[in-house]
Amino acid sequence: MTAKTTPFIRLLIALLLVQTGASAQQAALTARDKNEIRVQARNVIEHQLQDLYNSISSDAFGKGETDLVIANSFIPSVNQIFEFTAVVEDDLNPGSVPKAGDYAEKRIKQYLDDFNLLYQKSGESTVKITGVNVGEVIQGKDYPFVKVDFQVSFTGRHRTKQGSFLPAKRTAQLKAEKEDNKWKLLITNLTFYRDGQPPAAEKENVVKQTIAEVKQEAEVKQETRSSPEKPSTPPVKEQPAISEVPKTADAGKKEELAGNEAAQKAVPLTSPVQELGKPAEEAPVTVATGRPEVAADKAPSRETASLRQLEVQMAKYKRKSSLYKVLAGAGIVGAAATFAVVNGAHGKYKNQLEENNRAFESWYITNIDVGGPPAGDMAKPKSIMAFGSPGIYFAAAGVLAGGAFWWMGSNSGKHYRALRSELEQKRANLSVFPEADIHQRYAGIHLKYRF
Repeated sequence: MTAKTTPFIRLLIALLLVQTGASAQQAALTARDKNEIRVQARNVIEHQLQDLYNSISSDAFGKGETDLVIANSFIPSVNQIFEFTAVVEDDLNPGSVPKAGDYAEKRIKQYLDDFNLLYQKSGESTVKITGVNVGEVIQGKDYPFVKVDFQVSFTGRHRTKQGSFLPAKRTAQLKAEKEDNKWKLLITNLTFYRDGQPPAAEKENVVKQTIAEVKQEAEVKQETRSSPEKPSTPPVKEQPAISEVPKTADAGKKEELAGNEAAQKAVPLTSPVQELGKPAEEAPVTVATGRPEVAADKAPSRETASLRQLEVQMAKYKRKSSLYKVLAGAGIVGAAATFAVVNGAHGKYKNQLEENNRAFESWYITNIDVGGPPAGDMAKPKSIMAFGSPGIYFAAAGVLAGGAFWWMGSNSGKHYRALRSELEQKRANLSVFPEADIHQRYAGIHLKYRF
């Protein structure tokens, strides 16, 4: 094997390893992973995206706070839901929905900045997202992704254009990445719904598949606990399709009771709870009873507003701490420089005075008295305070001012660290509640803050 062919063979081996790793990653996507990705995708669109719209359009925030909300939505942060390079088809044109081919694309920052500038502010929630339909998880070349269809309704007004916004059907594509054994979903593009594109999976199929998969895993785990030495996987009978049940009043009740019973058995072991490191048995469970869930009318929530207010206060105290310490450093450096100049001049003054005294003493001995001049006739140097006035007092004032600014900066830093600890504690108390809504035929989660 020659030296020229060795790098080529190494490159082929590296490519094979990369391909093998990619294949293993694709094979590692389990049914539980797919279920969790679909659940989180629904939450991102149905709750987080709607809250983002309403936070930006809320008149409760100032410009700086709103800019922070926008930035945190596409840069790495606890509130990020968009990829930094996400592209959005513009829907901020009241009175009409663009036709195919007339869609204007914008980068996510420009789109949110335009929404903030052009959409009328309000104290109420004026953006509603409904009809959320989650598609199947697809393993892409680089990462899994899922498409979500939904309808967005802007009930507010445009600042410069007449007419009302029409409800628009939209499609979001989200990529899923696993970080620290947790799935993180980010919107990569947001477009108008195309009639010709493959629709997201039917809710009924998603629920039947989810319930069957989770129930099977629950029974396997229960069997493992009861007889750990002989693990086995008993066959699981799939739930009969809802459409196969006779559509009578009694059959409808049986269907609802059977669905609720299956959800109660399946939900406690769903992956979002285990993914957050919480035991499935301790996770609070809510099972829908046939009534559609009522979304909160006010946005942003008090918890979200509280966290954002803490972030704003942290930034304010951090700026104050940095500014005061810079001023303290400038004051102390200026005082040190002033003292150095005064001290140098005072030293030269004393040296010159000593030379004059020696010359006077020599003249006195030669011409007047060999015993030398009286001590009182010799010139005495001034103290550095008397010699350096008023510059020396400016130096002292600089030291005092520097010390005061340093104390103020340290105090602001103390407030900043306290707020940071409080914010980390509140973020740590973030809880995930699984929900199986049989009536709506989907599985979803709600994010809530506990203080």
